[in-house]
Amino acid sequence: MLFVLSTLALAVAPWLTQDPGAEPDPEQDGNEATLDPVQELVGAYRAAQLGWERERRSARRAKLAFDEPHPVLRFEPRFRALADEGEGRALLWLATECDELDLDVSALRERKRADFEALLECCAHEPWMQEVAQLVARERRWLGEEGVRGVLERIYEENKVAGAVLAAGTALARRLERDEDGEQRAHAIYRSLIERFPGRREARELDDMLFVKENLVVGKLAPELEGETVDGAAVKLSDFRGKIVVLDFWGFW
Repeated sequence: MLFVLSTLALAVAPWLTQDPGAEPDPEQDGNEATLDPVQELVGAYRAAQLGWERERRSARRAKLAFDEPHPVLRFEPRFRALADEGEGRALLWLATECDELDLDVSALRERKRADFEALLECCAHEPWMQEVAQLVARERRWLGEEGVRGVLERIYEENKVAGAVLAAGTALARRLERDEDGEQRAHAIYRSLIERFPGRREARELDDMLFVKENLVVGKLAPELEGETVDGAAVKLSDFRGKIVVLDFWGFW
C-alpha cells in the first residue's frame, strides 16, 4: 500500500506543483499545453466510446434494452468540420473510425474510399503516415486489396520519413509476395529499403530476412562456409561440391 501511494504521489506531484498562471516552459515537451484540436477531439471520442461500451455491457448483463446511438454519430460531423479546415489527422479518423455510421455498406465503402483519397492527397508526405501504413490492412473490407496496396504505394513513393517509408514499403512488399509473379518486385522494394536506411534496425532485419529468402531455401546454392579440420587444415564447403555433405553443428554452453 505504501508503494502504491508513493507511486501515485510521484505521478501527480508535477501537476500539483504547477503554477496555473505560469508561462509554458519552451524546454519541456508541452504536449498538454499544445494539444491540437484533433487530439482533443480524439480524446473526447475515446472517452465517449468507453462510456457507451460500458453502458451497453451493463444493459446486456441486466437483460435490458439498449438503444443509445453509437458516439461516432455525434463525433463524425465534428471531425468532418476539422477536416474541412485542413486538419489532416481528422481525415485519418474519418477514414478509419466510422464503421458505425448509419449508412448502407455501399455508401460507407464509397465514403471511406473518398476519405482515404483525400487523406493521401493532403498528407502522404506527413511523418504520421506511418500509422496509416500500419493500420490500412484492416480496411481491406472497404478498400479492397487493390485499394490497400494503393495506399501503401503512395506512402512508400511520396513520403521521405524513414519510419513511414519502412512501414509502407515492408507492408507493400509482403502483400506483393502473395502474388505468383510478385516476388521480384517485393524483393526489389526490400533492397531499396535496406539501401536507403542502412542504419535502421528495421532495415537490418529486412537484410537478414532477404538473405534467408534468397539463399536458405530448397534448391538454392548453399552459402559458402569456411573453417578448419581437426588437423588445422583450411576447408570450405565448396570443396565438396557434387558430394553428399552432412553438417553437424555442435558446441558447449
